[in-house]
Amino acid sequence: MRRNYVFISLLFVLAFAPMGLLAQADDTQARGSGSSELSPEAREALSKGQELLYSKDIQGGIASFKKAVELAPAYARGYLLLGNAYMQAQQWKNAQAAFETAARLEPDNATALLGVGAALNQQQDWSGALKLLQQSLKIKADSAEAQYELARSLAALNRLQEAELHVRMSISLNGKYAVPHILMGDIYVYLYENAEAALAEYETYLRLDPDGPSAAPVKEMIARLHKLAQ
Repeated sequence: MRRNYVFISLLFVLAFAPMGLLAQADDTQARGSGSSELSPEAREALSKGQELLYSKDIQGGIASFKKAVELAPAYARGYLLLGNAYMQAQQWKNAQAAFETAARLEPDNATALLGVGAALNQQQDWSGALKLLQQSLKIKADSAEAQYELARSLAALNRLQEAELHVRMSISLNGKYAVPHILMGDIYVYLYENAEAALAEYETYLRLDPDGPSAAPVKEMIARLHKLAQ
């Protein structure tokens, strides 16, 4: 099934995964940021923020994390968690600012650089994101999230062959990470005009994240590809 699909809009610009970033922020160990010196109030605010975020109270989580960084302004992980909360609220500029603060506090923090890059991607500053994501991967090359976000930047800059390398790496690093399959499907459509392979990738996304924020447009794309094949 090979046809001309160039009129079909890319889906990857809709696909972001703040929970992937959140997992990295949760796993990040403080390096010189004074975690052992956090006040009980700051620790409580961080813990409460995480509980609220996981219970889908995003605004409550943001408020708690803001309190935490006010109490501990040198604690980079607090800004990572705040940035992730802003990402979930789709407040991209606020997320960017929080991640940038974390990166200033810890310049070699791969997750902070990833966060800035992801926030810039959401604002379609693809070139700006590219540089930060490349820096992040120099520090932590086995990040599925950073590999995916870099692939997004490259695809938007019409560097699809380079994007393919990174999205395949993302998928190989984390088989349960859903959103790279959207970009992989887009690449099969635009680079190879291979609808069968694209459909398999889109369906994999739906299997992994059936209620995800990109589920509706992915289902629409699947329907359009099926219609073209008739």
